[in-house]
Amino acid sequence: MHGTRESLAPNVPPMNRRRERARGLRARAHAQLHGIQQTLVNGSARTRAKLRNRRVITRVAEHEDMLTGGPDLRHYFEVGESALECIQEGLREAGAPPPKKILDLPCGYGRVLRYMRAAWPKAEVTAMELVPDAALFCADTFGAKPVLSRQPSWLSTGAGAEYDLLWCGSLLTHFDADDWEPALRYFRDRLNPGGVLIFTTHGDLSIDLLAVIGPRSGRRSGNGWATTAWGATRREWPRRLESRASRSLTTATTTARLD
Repeated sequence: MHGTRESLAPNVPPMNRRRERARGLRARAHAQLHGIQQTLVNGSARTRAKLRNRRVITRVAEHEDMLTGGPDLRHYFEVGESALECIQEGLREAGAPPPKKILDLPCGYGRVLRYMRAAWPKAEVTAMELVPDAALFCADTFGAKPVLSRQPSWLSTGAGAEYDLLWCGSLLTHFDADDWEPALRYFRDRLNPGGVLIFTTHGDLSIDLLAVIGPRSGRRSGNGWATTAWGATRREWPRRLESRASRSLTTATTTARLD
Protein backbone atom coordinates (compact mmCIF):
# COMPACT_ATOMS: atom_id res chain seq x y z
CA MET A 1 0.00 0.00 0.00
CA HIS A 2 2.79 2.42 0.90
CA GLY A 3 4.56 1.63 -2.34
CA THR A 4 1.42 2.36 -4.33
CA ARG A 5 1.05 5.76 -2.69
CA GLU A 6 4.69 6.60 -3.37
CA SER A 7 4.37 5.58 -7.01
CA LEU A 8 1.26 7.72 -7.47
CA ALA A 9 2.65 10.84 -5.77
CA PRO A 10 4.93 11.88 -8.65
CA ASN A 11 1.94 11.55 -11.02
CA VAL A 12 -0.07 14.29 -9.27
CA PRO A 13 -0.36 17.14 -11.75
CA PRO A 14 1.79 20.18 -10.87
CA MET A 15 -1.31 22.41 -10.91
CA ASN A 16 -2.94 20.29 -8.19
CA ARG A 17 0.20 20.39 -6.05
CA ARG A 18 0.30 24.19 -6.36
CA ARG A 19 -3.35 24.40 -5.34
CA GLU A 20 -2.73 22.24 -2.29
CA ARG A 21 0.22 24.41 -1.25
CA ALA A 22 -1.86 27.55 -1.77
CA ARG A 23 -4.69 26.14 0.35
CA GLY A 24 -2.22 25.30 3.12
CA LEU A 25 -0.73 28.79 3.04
CA ARG A 26 -4.19 30.37 3.15
CA ALA A 27 -5.19 28.19 6.11
CA ARG A 28 -2.04 29.14 8.05
CA ALA A 29 -2.51 32.82 7.25
CA HIS A 30 -6.14 32.65 8.36
CA ALA A 31 -5.16 30.99 11.65
CA GLN A 32 -2.49 33.64 12.29
CA LEU A 33 -4.93 36.44 11.48
CA HIS A 34 -7.55 34.93 13.78
CA GLY A 35 -4.98 34.76 16.58
CA ILE A 36 -4.06 38.41 16.08
CA GLN A 37 -7.73 39.43 16.02
CA GLN A 38 -8.44 37.48 19.20
CA THR A 39 -5.47 39.11 20.93
CA LEU A 40 -6.78 42.55 19.95
CA VAL A 41 -10.33 41.70 21.08
CA ASN A 42 -9.15 40.40 24.44
CA GLY A 43 -6.85 43.39 24.90
CA SER A 44 -9.84 45.64 24.29
CA ALA A 45 -11.91 43.60 26.79
CA ARG A 46 -9.22 43.98 29.45
CA THR A 47 -8.98 47.72 28.83
CA ARG A 48 -12.77 48.05 29.03
CA ALA A 49 -12.89 46.09 32.30
CA LYS A 50 -10.22 48.38 33.76
CA LEU A 51 -12.08 51.50 32.66
CA ARG A 52 -15.25 50.21 34.32
CA ASN A 53 -13.42 49.22 37.51
CA ARG A 54 -9.84 50.42 37.84
CA ARG A 55 -9.16 48.03 40.74
CA VAL A 56 -10.11 44.85 38.92
CA ILE A 57 -7.24 42.51 38.02
CA THR A 58 -7.62 41.34 34.42
CA ARG A 59 -5.17 38.45 34.41
CA VAL A 60 -7.00 35.31 33.21
CA ALA A 61 -5.75 31.80 33.84
CA GLU A 62 -4.54 29.78 30.88
CA HIS A 63 -6.83 26.91 31.88
CA GLU A 64 -9.91 29.06 32.65
CA ASP A 65 -12.94 26.86 31.95
CA MET A 66 -15.72 29.42 32.44
CA LEU A 67 -15.53 31.17 29.08
CA THR A 68 -19.21 30.39 28.53
CA GLY A 69 -19.64 33.23 26.06
CA GLY A 70 -16.82 31.97 23.82
CA PRO A 71 -13.16 33.04 23.77
CA ASP A 72 -14.06 36.75 23.90
CA LEU A 73 -13.08 37.98 27.38
CA ARG A 74 -15.61 40.82 27.34
CA HIS A 75 -18.44 38.43 28.22
CA TYR A 76 -16.25 36.78 30.86
CA PHE A 77 -15.59 40.07 32.64
CA GLU A 78 -19.22 41.17 32.34
CA VAL A 79 -20.41 38.00 34.08
CA GLY A 80 -18.03 38.61 36.98
CA GLU A 81 -19.12 42.23 37.22
CA SER A 82 -22.79 41.23 37.12
CA ALA A 83 -22.24 38.69 39.91
CA LEU A 84 -20.70 41.40 42.09
CA GLU A 85 -23.80 43.54 41.52
CA CYS A 86 -25.95 40.64 42.76
CA ILE A 87 -23.70 40.18 45.80
CA GLN A 88 -23.83 43.86 46.67
CA GLU A 89 -27.60 43.84 46.28
CA GLY A 90 -27.84 40.86 48.62
CA LEU A 91 -25.69 42.59 51.24
CA ARG A 92 -27.86 45.70 51.04
CA GLU A 93 -31.04 43.65 51.45
CA ALA A 94 -29.53 41.95 54.51
CA GLY A 95 -28.48 45.29 55.98
CA ALA A 96 -24.92 44.00 56.26
CA PRO A 97 -21.77 46.16 56.40
CA PRO A 98 -18.93 45.67 53.90
CA PRO A 99 -17.44 42.21 54.50
CA LYS A 100 -14.04 41.89 56.13
CA LYS A 101 -13.74 38.14 55.63
CA ILE A 102 -15.03 36.39 52.49
CA LEU A 103 -15.30 32.76 51.38
CA ASP A 104 -15.74 32.10 47.65
CA LEU A 105 -16.93 28.50 47.16
CA PRO A 106 -16.31 27.34 44.47
CA CYS A 107 -13.93 30.06 43.34
CA GLY A 108 -12.87 28.58 40.00
CA TYR A 109 -10.12 30.69 38.48
CA GLY A 110 -11.54 33.88 39.96
CA ARG A 111 -14.18 35.07 37.52
CA VAL A 112 -16.18 36.58 40.40
CA LEU A 113 -13.46 36.65 43.06
CA ARG A 114 -11.50 39.27 41.07
CA TYR A 115 -14.46 41.63 41.40
CA MET A 116 -14.93 40.97 45.11
CA ARG A 117 -11.23 41.68 45.62
CA ALA A 118 -11.65 44.95 43.70
CA ALA A 119 -14.72 45.92 45.74
CA TRP A 120 -13.19 45.05 49.12
CA PRO A 121 -9.40 45.27 48.67
CA LYS A 122 -8.64 44.94 52.40
CA ALA A 123 -10.88 41.95 53.02
CA GLU A 124 -9.46 38.55 53.90
CA VAL A 125 -10.54 36.29 51.02
CA THR A 126 -10.50 32.49 50.94
CA ALA A 127 -10.58 30.74 47.56
CA MET A 128 -12.00 27.23 47.91
CA GLU A 129 -11.98 24.91 44.91
CA LEU A 130 -11.75 21.24 43.91
CA VAL A 131 -9.14 22.04 41.26
CA PRO A 132 -5.82 22.77 43.00
CA ASP A 133 -4.47 24.91 40.13
CA ALA A 134 -7.54 27.15 40.31
CA ALA A 135 -7.21 27.81 44.04
CA LEU A 136 -3.48 28.46 43.63
CA PHE A 137 -4.12 30.86 40.74
CA CYS A 138 -6.51 32.85 42.94
CA ALA A 139 -3.90 32.91 45.69
CA ASP A 140 -1.15 34.09 43.36
CA THR A 141 -3.25 36.59 41.42
CA PHE A 142 -5.72 37.97 43.96
CA GLY A 143 -3.96 37.40 47.27
CA ALA A 144 -6.54 34.87 48.45
CA LYS A 145 -5.99 32.01 50.86
CA PRO A 146 -6.21 28.76 48.82
CA VAL A 147 -8.23 25.88 50.26
CA LEU A 148 -8.72 22.55 48.51
CA SER A 149 -12.35 21.43 48.50
CA ARG A 150 -13.65 17.86 48.60
CA GLN A 151 -16.59 15.91 47.27
CA PRO A 152 -19.05 16.27 48.85
CA SER A 153 -18.15 19.83 49.76
CA TRP A 154 -19.48 19.60 53.33
CA LEU A 155 -16.65 17.19 54.18
CA SER A 156 -14.07 19.83 53.33
CA THR A 157 -11.73 21.09 56.02
CA GLY A 158 -9.35 24.01 56.12
CA ALA A 159 -11.70 26.86 55.25
CA GLY A 160 -12.22 27.83 58.88
CA ALA A 161 -15.16 29.94 59.97
CA GLU A 162 -16.25 33.43 61.07
CA TYR A 163 -16.89 34.70 57.54
CA ASP A 164 -18.92 37.84 56.98
CA LEU A 165 -19.83 36.77 53.44
CA LEU A 166 -20.01 33.38 51.77
CA TRP A 167 -20.54 33.54 48.01
CA CYS A 168 -21.56 30.31 46.30
CA GLY A 169 -22.13 30.63 42.57
CA SER A 170 -23.21 27.68 40.42
CA LEU A 171 -22.70 24.89 42.95
CA LEU A 172 -26.06 24.01 44.47
CA THR A 173 -27.48 24.06 40.96
CA HIS A 174 -25.54 20.83 40.32
CA PHE A 175 -26.74 19.07 43.48
CA ASP A 176 -29.61 16.65 44.01
CA ALA A 177 -32.24 17.80 46.48
CA ASP A 178 -30.89 15.55 49.26
CA ASP A 179 -27.51 17.29 49.09
CA TRP A 180 -28.84 20.76 49.77
CA GLU A 181 -29.40 20.41 53.51
CA PRO A 182 -25.87 19.23 54.43
CA ALA A 183 -24.38 21.81 52.07
CA LEU A 184 -26.40 24.65 53.60
CA ARG A 185 -25.46 23.46 57.09
CA TYR A 186 -21.81 23.57 56.08
CA PHE A 187 -22.25 27.10 54.74
CA ARG A 188 -24.04 28.21 57.93
CA ASP A 189 -21.23 26.87 60.10
CA ARG A 190 -18.67 28.91 58.17
CA LEU A 191 -20.41 32.23 58.94
CA ASN A 192 -20.15 34.74 61.72
CA PRO A 193 -23.35 35.43 63.66
CA GLY A 194 -25.12 37.84 61.34
CA GLY A 195 -22.98 36.72 58.40
CA VAL A 196 -24.51 36.63 54.94
CA LEU A 197 -24.78 33.65 52.59
CA ILE A 198 -25.50 34.44 48.95
CA PHE A 199 -25.94 31.59 46.51
CA THR A 200 -27.37 31.07 43.03
CA THR A 201 -30.29 28.83 42.11
CA HIS A 202 -31.84 27.85 38.81
CA GLY A 203 -34.91 30.10 38.98
CA ASP A 204 -37.82 30.37 36.54
CA LEU A 205 -35.65 30.18 33.42
CA SER A 206 -34.40 26.65 34.07
CA ILE A 207 -37.89 25.49 35.07
CA ASP A 208 -39.20 26.77 31.74
CA LEU A 209 -36.33 25.16 29.82
CA LEU A 210 -36.82 21.81 31.53
CA ALA A 211 -40.51 21.95 30.68
CA VAL A 212 -39.58 22.33 27.01
CA ILE A 213 -36.53 20.09 26.57
CA GLY A 214 -36.98 17.60 29.39
CA PRO A 215 -34.71 16.86 32.37
CA ARG A 216 -32.53 14.33 30.53
CA SER A 217 -31.89 16.26 27.34
CA GLY A 218 -28.56 17.64 28.47
CA ARG A 219 -26.74 20.79 27.60
CA ARG A 220 -26.84 20.44 23.84
CA SER A 221 -30.61 20.15 23.48
CA GLY A 222 -31.60 23.59 24.73
CA ASN A 223 -31.48 26.40 22.20
CA GLY A 224 -28.62 28.57 23.44
CA TRP A 225 -28.52 26.75 26.79
CA ALA A 226 -24.83 27.34 27.36
CA THR A 227 -25.00 31.09 26.80
CA THR A 228 -28.41 32.00 28.18
CA ALA A 229 -28.80 29.67 31.15
CA TRP A 230 -25.18 29.70 32.27
CA GLY A 231 -23.28 32.92 32.81
CA ALA A 232 -25.78 35.42 31.46
CA THR A 233 -25.32 38.99 32.63
CA ARG A 234 -28.00 41.45 33.67
CA ARG A 235 -27.57 43.38 30.44
CA GLU A 236 -27.90 40.29 28.23
CA TRP A 237 -31.06 38.79 29.66
CA PRO A 238 -33.61 41.40 28.54
CA ARG A 239 -32.56 41.07 24.90
CA ARG A 240 -32.18 37.29 24.98
CA LEU A 241 -35.15 36.14 26.99
CA GLU A 242 -38.83 36.82 27.43
CA SER A 243 -39.87 39.10 30.26
CA ARG A 244 -40.72 36.33 32.71
CA ALA A 245 -37.41 34.55 32.22
CA SER A 246 -35.45 37.79 32.44
CA ARG A 247 -36.78 38.33 35.95
CA SER A 248 -35.12 35.08 37.02
CA LEU A 249 -31.73 36.76 37.42
CA THR A 250 -32.88 38.84 40.37
CA THR A 251 -34.57 35.83 41.98
CA ALA A 252 -31.56 33.61 41.30
CA THR A 253 -29.64 35.13 44.17
CA THR A 254 -30.94 33.98 47.53
CA THR A 255 -29.80 35.88 50.60
CA ALA A 256 -30.06 34.38 54.08
CA ARG A 257 -29.25 36.36 57.22
CA LEU A 258 -28.23 33.77 59.80
CA ASP A 259 -28.28 35.09 63.38
